[in-house]
Amino acid sequence: MGTNGLILGFGVFKKLNIDISRSSKFFSKKFLLELTFILLLSWFFALGSRFNIRLPFWGVPFTLQTLVFNLAALTLGYRAVFAYLAFYTQGIFGAPFFTGGGHGILYILGPTGGYLVGFLFMMLFLAITKDFQNKSICWTLGKVAISQLILYFFGLLHLLSFVGVEKVFVVGLYPFWGGMLIKSILASYLSVRFYKSLS
Repeated sequence: MGTNGLILGFGVFKKLNIDISRSSKFFSKKFLLELTFILLLSWFFALGSRFNIRLPFWGVPFTLQTLVFNLAALTLGYRAVFAYLAFYTQGIFGAPFFTGGGHGILYILGPTGGYLVGFLFMMLFLAITKDFQNKSICWTLGKVAISQLILYFFGLLHLLSFVGVEKVFVVGLYPFWGGMLIKSILASYLSVRFYKSLS
């Protein structure tokens, strides 16, 4: 009886060990795939930051950065946030990922460093609210509008120490409001179309 019990117990343990091993391999493979996706997305963010269009009727270059960040957070949620953290970290350690090929800790501490922090919290807000009314253009526009307030709060707060109260809105907000409006509408529209296509 005791021997049979030992054999049975060993058999159960062996099966359990095999199941754990298979689960471990599955989760390990899934983790590596997620990690690869997040890294590739961070490089895509870098491309968006480098790409800009100079319009003849608008003095400030039209970049894809905000559009890409908004759309990714609206559709991919926390995966986009992790990708942004990877993008930010690589930029700090020397990869020329920021606007104009900027990189390093000195760039982060510079006048536009607050916007880079703002992007993180902007995307975090959109990730948290990702599943809320995601097929409604009005609600999505509202979420994106709030995310822009978050972005500019951090950006302008940091910029304040460089240009002062008198110039902070002139330098850090007014030149970008037109592009911000266009990109916000476009990101909202594309996001809603994406979710509607899934149903």
